[in-house]
Amino acid sequence: MVALGDSITDGERSTPDAGRRWPDVLAGRLRGQRVVPRYGVLNGGVSANRVLADGYPGDGVTTVQSGVSALHRLERDVFAQTGVRTVVILEGVNDLLAGAPAGALIDGLRTIADRARERGLRVLAATILPCAGHARCPAAVDTERRAVNAWIRATGGFDGVLDFDAVVRDPARPERMLPAYDSGDHLHPEDAGMAALGNSVDLRLL
Repeated sequence: MVALGDSITDGERSTPDAGRRWPDVLAGRLRGQRVVPRYGVLNGGVSANRVLADGYPGDGVTTVQSGVSALHRLERDVFAQTGVRTVVILEGVNDLLAGAPAGALIDGLRTIADRARERGLRVLAATILPCAGHARCPAAVDTERRAVNAWIRATGGFDGVLDFDAVVRDPARPERMLPAYDSGDHLHPEDAGMAALGNSVDLRLL
């Protein structure tokens, strides 16, 4: 499986070089079980990546780390990988923080799912984590985030949904991440949050 994501998947704010990103946690679970085949996990997380907007145009050399959009790197980072069976999409918060409306982001996620399924892949979508408290995540952004998550949960356009929002949100303040999982920037989970995400995945969905 390929985890197609942004800095949350890339492991920003988790302990560096310690294998504590949520895809690492998931890979460890797969190695230690016999319920499903022991699938390999490829981490396709790119910090600051967006679904809709490229960090730079074309294939040239650049210092911009966000890369091309998820839509434009899908061929290279997912379809070109050997033996891929499933893609898990955890993207969209950077689009929302940059002002993208829910409708446009939904269209982008739908396009990714359609293209992956045309290739015969299973497509799982993860809901977008809460970000209130972050400087660029006011109430208006949270409203758009909730709209995208509602669509992910209800659309039926995916082979499965990973409700990561429900895993890490604070029940008392659902627009925020639970303090025990928050790295302190109100956007990225720390190690315990990463573990919660990786441990929440129903392996049978893969």
